[in-house]
Amino acid sequence: MTSGLAGPVINPPECNLEEAAMMYHDRRCLQDLPDRAAGWGTSEARADLLDDAVIVSDDGDFRDRVISFLDGRVRSVWSAQRSDQLASLLKSPLLGFLLIDLWPVVADRVDQLRWIRSQVAIPIIATGIELDTADRILALKLGADACFAKTGDLQELWAIARALCRRECLARQAHVPAGERGVDRFNGWTLNRMTRALIDPEGKAVKLNRAQHALLAAFLAAPGRTLTRLQLLQATRLRADISDRSIDVQVLRLRRILERASSAGPIIATERGIGYRFVASVRRDDELLQVPR
Repeated sequence: MTSGLAGPVINPPECNLEEAAMMYHDRRCLQDLPDRAAGWGTSEARADLLDDAVIVSDDGDFRDRVISFLDGRVRSVWSAQRSDQLASLLKSPLLGFLLIDLWPVVADRVDQLRWIRSQVAIPIIATGIELDTADRILALKLGADACFAKTGDLQELWAIARALCRRECLARQAHVPAGERGVDRFNGWTLNRMTRALIDPEGKAVKLNRAQHALLAAFLAAPGRTLTRLQLLQATRLRADISDRSIDVQVLRLRRILERASSAGPIIATERGIGYRFVASVRRDDELLQVPR
């Protein structure tokens, strides 16, 4: 599932943030989706997809139709039939939007929508066989962001999902300093600085703890430069009374994560008596807007 398209870098001084996002979106909309298999072997192509979609529905035919339609448009499509499955999926750092089937109304499904909204801030689309005004109002009151009739054209569902995700992206970017926006790429890895989503060379999400992410961010901000243990300690915001040797353990763990899944050589080098240096080549796409096609 891939678009195989490299995302353009938008220069923010030429237009405001909303205009930049719309320019990017319009460019992508003008391009037909290529063959799904094209370029799927590269992590950059996978990173260009809309984030994961979750479908909560007992209607097998509808669920399969949506999954088939979204194949090639989103990174992954997940179906949650049980509460434990849903709870696990909601923890994903790459969750883009959720589609939940509410009609005919079932009491536990209504409660489930309320619970989902209390857990995540992602776009939620409610669906059902027939949606009258009362149904739509109920869904929106329960926490849905939009409604889609199951009998409708799935292109409309896709347009709704793109619009909601684009709006969420713009809202997040409005509160993120310019230096924390964009994407860093190195040795097949991709780090979205705004969402903190880290993707390995195989296109899989890798979870880092707070200290590991802060370390990686510090290295990516200064590729090729030797950073002292004190500088790295300050970057991770660990307690000041901790020995600077504790950073060695943190760097070792980060290095194991990065170099275990990379065949392009070393990523972090040790500078004896000084600290560490990020030796992999880094491509930084500042202000790259991760908005839907």
